[in-house]
Amino acid sequence: MAKDSTPTLSLGMEVHELQHLAQVLKGRLHLSGIVEGNLSGQHKSPRQGISQDFAQHRDYVPGDDLKHLDWRAYAKSDRYVVKQYIEETNLRAFMVLDTSMSMNYQGTGLCKKGSYAAQLAAVLTCALLKQSEAVGLVCFGSQISQYLPARSQGEQLGHIIRTIENTPWQADTNAKETLLALGSRLPPKGVIFLLTDAFDLDENSSSGYFAELVGSIKKRGYQVILLHILDPSELEFPFDELSLFEGLEGEDPIKIDPNGVKAAYLAELNAFRASLEKEARAVGAKYCLCSTGLDLKDNLLQLLECLI
Repeated sequence: MAKDSTPTLSLGMEVHELQHLAQVLKGRLHLSGIVEGNLSGQHKSPRQGISQDFAQHRDYVPGDDLKHLDWRAYAKSDRYVVKQYIEETNLRAFMVLDTSMSMNYQGTGLCKKGSYAAQLAAVLTCALLKQSEAVGLVCFGSQISQYLPARSQGEQLGHIIRTIENTPWQADTNAKETLLALGSRLPPKGVIFLLTDAFDLDENSSSGYFAELVGSIKKRGYQVILLHILDPSELEFPFDELSLFEGLEGEDPIKIDPNGVKAAYLAELNAFRASLEKEARAVGAKYCLCSTGLDLKDNLLQLLECLI
């Protein structure tokens, strides 16, 4: 039998590198805080004043509500730990990764957009699992190609990495149908990190298209964070010679003089980005531009700023 030659996404990082980068997020990225919109008090119970069942302990981090410290556990272990309750541990995160061919592009960025998005997803997964949060994975293009339920066990990082690296690029994108269908498949309540170049949203950006997608997901109790992955060449359009531009998702190649279209291109791109950010804000979602020309650490710090 002939071997399938369909190219797959490459992460391009070792686990120890992911773990090192995850230290940037240590104690600063918790699902309860994101869902409730308050990272400074990120471990306060989503339902104050209601009787809750104890689930587990986790290490104290600055910003935790001191009333949840377990002083008896401290007396036994000389270690500060916080009580987590079932309602908190029922939260989950999903890394929703665009694996369409447009994400296979690399201009002047550090790597292909898809690989960069996968690295961000893996680092976020590593950081959340270290905090005993449950993390799952969804890969999509024209349809959902991979779905891993959210788990909090340590081996989940390996499962997610292997799944990403075995995911083939899809020829095109159908974000609307895919993401609308996703909402009905998710268990209730958590956070979605949507990692995409969002070009499939372009022609509909002025019609509330993205807001409709977010609304369908938020009905399941999810906060949505759009990590808008773009290459520096897409952001700056640095071309200056007559060039043949080829589409990655079946579009016909076109020969153009970049100097004649640069101003119009940049104006349209910036309007598109502004529209996405405005729509996200209008429905309570978060928008974070991630240039593949920046170190991952810089974009992780920028993400934290977007979430405050």
